[in-house]
Amino acid sequence: MDVNLCIPTLKRYDLLMKCLESAEAGTLKPIKYIIIDNGNGLTPESLPKAFTDKIYIVKVRHNLGVARSWNWFFDNVPDHILLCNDDIEFYEDSIEKLMAGYDENFSIYPSEGSTSFSLMAFPRKIINDVGHFDETLSPYYAYFEDNDYHYRMLLKGYNIKDIPGCRVKHEASGTMKAFSPIELSMHHQKFREARARYLAKWGGEPAHEKWTVPFNGVSQYGSTREDNTG
Repeated sequence: MDVNLCIPTLKRYDLLMKCLESAEAGTLKPIKYIIIDNGNGLTPESLPKAFTDKIYIVKVRHNLGVARSWNWFFDNVPDHILLCNDDIEFYEDSIEKLMAGYDENFSIYPSEGSTSFSLMAFPRKIINDVGHFDETLSPYYAYFEDNDYHYRMLLKGYNIKDIPGCRVKHEASGTMKAFSPIELSMHHQKFREARARYLAKWGGEPAHEKWTVPFNGVSQYGSTREDNTG
């Protein structure tokens, strides 16, 4: 199976290198590594020399944020798409076991060492039916777009599924550890703003949504709600 490992990265290039090297050491190797460099600090010289020819760096003028980066992968990368955080580290059989559980009606992730959307395979059937991640929830950042996508998957009859026996290592909050106090304060503020947008869109917290059509939803991601009482 041809696997395209798709990674948005910001600042933590040390973790990114561990991610790339561990993936290439696996029994099922990605055919391409596509990296959106949101920190604009990667150079060809900094990449692993043994498989540089398989690595494609997408340069951006500013940090796109997670949702917009993921949408770029959806639009520009052929199947099979494996979205991956830059702080994931693979075991030898991680990708092989994950992709053995591939199912076009589910987005799949490892059962051990990671949470959903930290490492997730997305079938084209789901992408075509559910659409893009909502970039308006957390512009240029990374909050609640995964909850939103999962809820929209459920509304379309799809779900996420963990694959038993598949495990990875995950450096939780790897990017946050590099934040200054000012950056950390801004981070918490962006979380609060994204949470407020999610509540306004769906009428409740993740797993407690009240509406099946978004309130004042942006047309790109869902129809505008007419019955506001839900």
